[in-house]
Amino acid sequence: MESDLADKLDKFKLSEKEEEDVELLVDNIAPGLRECQLSLIGQSYGDKRNNFNGLQRTLNNIWITRKPFKIRPLGFNKYQFMFELEEDRDRILQGKSWTFDGQYLLLKLWHPQQLDFSEEEKVIKVWVHLINLLLHWTIVDSAWKIGKKLGKVLDVQVPRTGNNNIEVTKF
Repeated sequence: MESDLADKLDKFKLSEKEEEDVELLVDNIAPGLRECQLSLIGQSYGDKRNNFNGLQRTLNNIWITRKPFKIRPLGFNKYQFMFELEEDRDRILQGKSWTFDGQYLLLKLWHPQQLDFSEEEKVIKVWVHLINLLLHWTIVDSAWKIGKKLGKVLDVQVPRTGNNNIEVTKF
């Protein structure tokens, strides 16, 4: 079978018209490039294949944008999210951690040579709530120390309500 395929490929020839170079000018690719520059690449991490239609419906309901956005599948649980407005794209990117069907959805800006997520980009931001602490532990320094045991701390919020709970942002 391999030799048959090799024989066919050896006999395969392009016509003169097919061999001509194709010249793409900036004007030719500008709309596609602009669409990509306004997009995010998303990867859902888990063993389950996402239901694409379910993902579209869910994100259309929870991602509040001024203009509609489109989703293009790029492979197993990988997507391109195309926005019309930079502010919509940035608001979604800077938003909370997103999950779909029990799997985290990581997002990053589109870059033509980097559609895969590097190890440094495989980061999930979560709030850790420290509850029922002793009152003298409900200070920022204590929260930072406790949070560092769990990972990298981004922010600490100590409520001013007089309770003994602290929120730590970390990944």
